Amino acid sequence: MLLLVVGFIGYVWYSDVPSSVILKYPVISEASRLYDTKGRMIGIYQIEFRHPITFEELNPLVKECVIAVEDSRFYEHHGIDWRALGRVVVKSLILGDKDSGGGSTITQQLAKQLFPRPSTRGMNAVEQTYALIRSKVREWIIAWKYENLFSKEEILTMYLNKFEFVNGAHGIDAAAQTYFGKPQSELTLNEAATLVGMLKNPSLYNPVRFPDLVVKRRNEVLDKLNHPDAESFKNMEADFSKFSRITTKDTIVPYFKNALEKYLANLIRENNLKKPDGSYYNIYDDALTIESTIDLDLQKYAEAATREHMEWIQGWFDKDWSKKDPWTYGASQDELKIRQAALEDKAKASPRYQYMKKRILDPVLTGTYRNLTEADLKLAIDSEKDEVLLLSQPRDIRSKIKKLRASSEYSRIRKAYQQLQQTFKEVFNRPVTMQIFDIKAVTKK
Repeated sequence: MLLLVVGFIGYVWYSDVPSSVILKYPVISEASRLYDTKGRMIGIYQIEFRHPITFEELNPLVKECVIAVEDSRFYEHHGIDWRALGRVVVKSLILGDKDSGGGSTITQQLAKQLFPRPSTRGMNAVEQTYALIRSKVREWIIAWKYENLFSKEEILTMYLNKFEFVNGAHGIDAAAQTYFGKPQSELTLNEAATLVGMLKNPSLYNPVRFPDLVVKRRNEVLDKLNHPDAESFKNMEADFSKFSRITTKDTIVPYFKNALEKYLANLIRENNLKKPDGSYYNIYDDALTIESTIDLDLQKYAEAATREHMEWIQGWFDKDWSKKDPWTYGASQDELKIRQAALEDKAKASPRYQYMKKRILDPVLTGTYRNLTEADLKLAIDSEKDEVLLLSQPRDIRSKIKKLRASSEYSRIRKAYQQLQQTFKEVFNRPVTMQIFDIKAVTKK
């Protein structure tokens, strides 16, 4: 039996566990920052909102809460807490006590975050059990290797920097900014306990959706602390009035920033710029500092000049076109048809028309007629009085249209199509009030 266990561990070690090189450089995404010629930040490239912190910057209250709740013997074990595992086996598996707590250490939880378990969807009970055991063994091995590669302080910091606190917040500092509008270094004990409580299940203890559960979980965290003020916070209501999803909106040179993305990706590969693990640098993950050729002062002057010139252009346009219809002006009969068809195509591509179509026409296009297009229906109706029109079509189109017109459903489909066209004309020819861009209003602001 012992040989089987050892053999299984060895199999997982060599087949599932990443190399020490990969483990040494964990993937914790951090935004890259784009600066102008004078060192002023223009914008950032990010997928996950995260502001990594160092152990020295970690709020002592957060540290106290995390260790008390998640891993009380964090500084005593080497990645695997055998006492906690024994408790899980006896209380959870044998006695069926689901509230006895888990056996995963902070190091194992970090391993699970950085190397997620594979999906067990579609597996039977035996396959799921085997996959779970294999994943747990892999996490134990990775945790043990992490304890040899990093200090306890580095492991704890990586764990808090990596964890996703939902609502777009990745890492403890981003969570503090999102839920309390402040950096994690300024969190009170009440706030620190709230965020640490989310570590158990961030979706369940989501302050936006389940504030009452969050308060209950916060109090569970406070109960485990040996802190003189812990009891006084338990009757305090949670204050999430400063909650705000952090979004990145680049209001300065957004087109330049977007165009630069492709240029930077090519530059990185052309110059073979790689990270220590051998992969190429990524502007969305690797906290690069990007110095550009843009001068924000000159950019503002250029934008001001553009606004001034656009006002002149708009005045000239109004004077020249105010009494002319751009859809008919100077058009021959053939050109007029082309312009009208283009305008109708644009209108029918709009969400407003698609909603009409979904409500009026789509319900009758069922079964074999599900894939009929409006062009098919128009041809079917137009060719009722003009058979030459139908004869000019390819054989497969002629066959499809003839079958449609001969079917018992044609009358109902025809009526729905005509109703759609009538509604389209009425709605799209009706004047509506709308707000449009006004360069003068923008300039005044």
